[in-house]
Amino acid sequence: MVLDLDALAHNLGVFRSLVPAGTRVCAVVKKDAYGLGVEAVSRRLVAEGVERLAVYSAAEAEALLALGPGVPVVTLGPVDALPAGSALARAAVAGLLEPTVHTDDQLRGLDEAAASQGCRLGVHVYVDTGMSRSGFSPADLGRVLSAVAGSEGLFVAGVHTHLATADSDYGFACEQLRRYRSAVDGCAGLLPGGVVLHAANSYATLRDASFHLGMIRPGIGLYGCGYDDLAGGPRLVEADPLLPVVRWVTVIHHVARYAAGTAVGYGSTWTADRDCVLAVVPIGYGDGYPVSLSNKATMRVLLPEGGVCDAPVRGRVNMDQVVIDVTEAGGESGRLLGATVEVYSGDRDAPNTVPGLVPLAGTHAYELLCRLGRLDRGSGRASV
Repeated sequence: MVLDLDALAHNLGVFRSLVPAGTRVCAVVKKDAYGLGVEAVSRRLVAEGVERLAVYSAAEAEALLALGPGVPVVTLGPVDALPAGSALARAAVAGLLEPTVHTDDQLRGLDEAAASQGCRLGVHVYVDTGMSRSGFSPADLGRVLSAVAGSEGLFVAGVHTHLATADSDYGFACEQLRRYRSAVDGCAGLLPGGVVLHAANSYATLRDASFHLGMIRPGIGLYGCGYDDLAGGPRLVEADPLLPVVRWVTVIHHVARYAAGTAVGYGSTWTADRDCVLAVVPIGYGDGYPVSLSNKATMRVLLPEGGVCDAPVRGRVNMDQVVIDVTEAGGESGRLLGATVEVYSGDRDAPNTVPGLVPLAGTHAYELLCRLGRLDRGSGRASV
């Protein structure tokens, strides 16, 4: 796997360009930066000026903090303890950890933990406006803010919500924003100075300036995906401004000619309707390539003499092998042995970019990217 960090920086710049100066960026790097490698990704994002990084769990936060990012790490999932001597405790004391609070028990646990460390811990209060998977109700916000204000070890660093349908149902996203703003406006007197209000994920940031508030939380868009998911409603840019960040490459390790009528692979799901040249590449579903792309996707072969051949996948995707049809490459087939193959292309005009493969795979870009975390970056089969 080859990671284009300049494309990552470009995509961050796109999101910066959509929001007013002074709007902060919290870059979401959970699940090992969506499978792409949190160390390289987070270091470049911090170098490009993001104000915060976000992960889901305490374990992810500890791993990220061990890299010394130098900016606060927001945990989006529940964290309720700061074990003495742990990376979390040290980060809390240094002002580099900002947990999201979802429940009263979590609030009490963090208050006790912060007080025992002798620090004031900034927390983000999560208001559930329609995602329905944790958090406080809008009606509870005032009570929670009062509880934090009266605590010994906590202060409110932010208040946020998460939009369930910013990609697919603009109307409901607006309703969630209305519920959020109503709750926040009703508690204006309880909000401390400097509190950060935030609601916009990648989709909402691309949609409408009303979602941007004081901070945006781009995730999938940083990695070059998401624009094509926007259905209906407004968008702030008319054409996809995002660049692919990931390029998955391998090589051809077998090539041969086959006669018309030859069946290919398990289940014989594809049969040649002409004489053809088929090649085998040593990747499969064990490496994260979806079985659902069988007989649907293409891979891009970089021809030794220059140029490319977009080679269709033939037959069923195997655990560690995929057959592709390189007939259109022409010429002497043996020259293709060892040729580079882009499983996922970094050329936005190629048919096998991650966004381009999403509808064929019947999934979304999040899953395709996270599957790449299976690649062993230390084995030579993947590199950053």
